[in-house]
Parts: sequence; C-alpha cells; structure tokens
Amino acid sequence: IAMLVCMAEMVLHDINAQYAFSVLDILTGKENGPERRRIAFIASVTTWCAISASSMVMGWFQKLSSPFFLLKLVILFVAAFQTLPVILMIFPTEFVLVVCCLSIGSAFMALPILQALVPEVSPPAQTSEAIAAMAAFKNAAYLCTTIVLTISLPSLNK
Repeated sequence: IAMLVCMAEMVLHDINAQYAFSVLDILTGKENGPERRRIAFIASVTTWCAISASSMVMGWFQKLSSPFFLLKLVILFVAAFQTLPVILMIFPTEFVLVVCCLSIGSAFMALPILQALVPEVSPPAQTSEAIAAMAAFKNAAYLCTTIVLTISLPSLNK
C-alpha cells in the first residue's frame, strides 16, 4: 500500500507544476515567467499545507479507531483525491488549482496510518525490520516512478 500511495504521490506532485502551467496556458514564453513563479508558489504552499493538515487529522483519528480500519476507509478517499486534479482541465482557474493542490496533499493521509499499522501487524521481534521494509518500498516506488516518467513523458510530447 505504501508503494502504491508513494508512486501516485510522486507522479502527482512532481508533474503538478507542469500540468498546471500547461492547463493555464503559461508553460512557454519568457513573458509568463512571473505568472509561472506565482502559480508554482501557490501550488507548492497549498500542497504542503494539505499534507500537514491531513497528517494531523489522521493522527487524531488514530486515537479513536484502529489503524487497520482507518486505512481501509482512507484508501477510498486517497483514490478520489488523486483523481481530482483532472477537473483543472475542465475549469482552468486559480481556485480550481488550489482545490486540486489541496487534494494532492491530502492524498498523503494514508502514510501516517501505515506507519502506525506496521508495528501492530509485524512480529514483536521484527518491528524495526518491518518499518525498514516499508521505507524501502516507498523508496522503490519513488525510483520506479522516476524511471516510468523519464521513459513515458517524451512520448507524450509527440
């Protein structure tokens, strides 16, 4: 699950600025430089605020429920949040960009739950190995996503 969440996060977060620039028609041109910087700032700050807020909220919910039950519930929201940026193509406005960036950042909400769940489901003597394995899968997801993006993005420009 960590690998799936991280792969989608890598794609969404890394190409989010390029996607926003393209949809808002400011991808090229020297005259669009100040506008690109402003949009990149808005997108970055909004995404990181959503990551912080969703992680805090999930931390509070973990006190009320078991991590496994919460993870099953949150996975549905993560899937919805990761598909929401498509609406920017339909409504290319700054407000919709902010909503999309909030959804991208909120898709991180599964990671704190996974970190709390790993010690509960791993054998007591192997908890640190299980946490390290989850970190390895997250790193592998980042590597795989980078390779896929490197190979596939040039073909999309044709």
